[in-house]
Amino acid sequence: AGGMVNMMLSPINVALLRVFDVFTAYHVLTAGNFILTGWFTYMFVRRLGLGRAAATFAGFVVPWSAIYVSFGSSLLVTNAYWTLPLLFWVALRLAEHPSARRTWWLLCSVGAAVVAFNFYSAHPQWLVQNLIAVFAWALFLDIRSWRVETAIAGKWWARSVALWFGAMVVAGAVIALPQLLLSALVSPLSSRQGGVGVAEAFSGGLTIVDLGGYLLPGFNVPRLTAQAGVLTVGALPFLLFLLSFAIPRQPTVRFFRWLFWLTLIASFQYSPLFFLLHQFPVLALFRVPSRWMYVGTFAL
Repeated sequence: AGGMVNMMLSPINVALLRVFDVFTAYHVLTAGNFILTGWFTYMFVRRLGLGRAAATFAGFVVPWSAIYVSFGSSLLVTNAYWTLPLLFWVALRLAEHPSARRTWWLLCSVGAAVVAFNFYSAHPQWLVQNLIAVFAWALFLDIRSWRVETAIAGKWWARSVALWFGAMVVAGAVIALPQLLLSALVSPLSSRQGGVGVAEAFSGGLTIVDLGGYLLPGFNVPRLTAQAGVLTVGALPFLLFLLSFAIPRQPTVRFFRWLFWLTLIASFQYSPLFFLLHQFPVLALFRVPSRWMYVGTFAL
């Protein structure tokens, strides 16, 4: 119930509830979240330089993967879905236009608005996962630009995608201050006040047996499978992932491959990486390691 407070002041929710009854508005928002996830994934893949067929394929695969569908009934979670590919797209566009001030400020405004929407409407765990993944992407874009010597001379920090993304997060938090203050008001009533214990945090983590879900969607071994089917993305997407190891090495491919491996490792029960993440103040409030595959599936 405490998490639902994060949607009380959402302007989109308020607007739809003035037009529809609660259940209809819930259905409209849920369907819209899945459609937008596919569309913004398509936009991002196209911006990476792939063709329409590849982008369309990705646009269908991501929102209809098991980890996305499994939380499809939770509006608090699906509200965060489409913002992940959109923020990846914003960061990429920023890297492409280091000297276009008008475009730069427009993109930063879009990014800040998207972050604010996350604060107003999304489950905090998915919000944080979004921000961490996009910040890693922004750092990668900065490092790539420096390596190929395309960084602008002088005040390099003024064109750093990572620093500007940080500014977007701050601006988004300022815009969402009414929501954040309301959440802070009710947070003492939460069972997670002060953090989640390690044992509880590790609940819902993957086991080695769960990896069979990549090959068999219904794979389930009683007492050995922790999250049956949560890894499934479909046979063809998984086959294409395996085939990607045969293509020439490219920095972007490497980034998403590393993002996939790291999130997969963090998704296991008793994962040292998840334990390390759990030591950070905000991340100490979250549990269920397998939820990191929300980002991992997008990377795959």
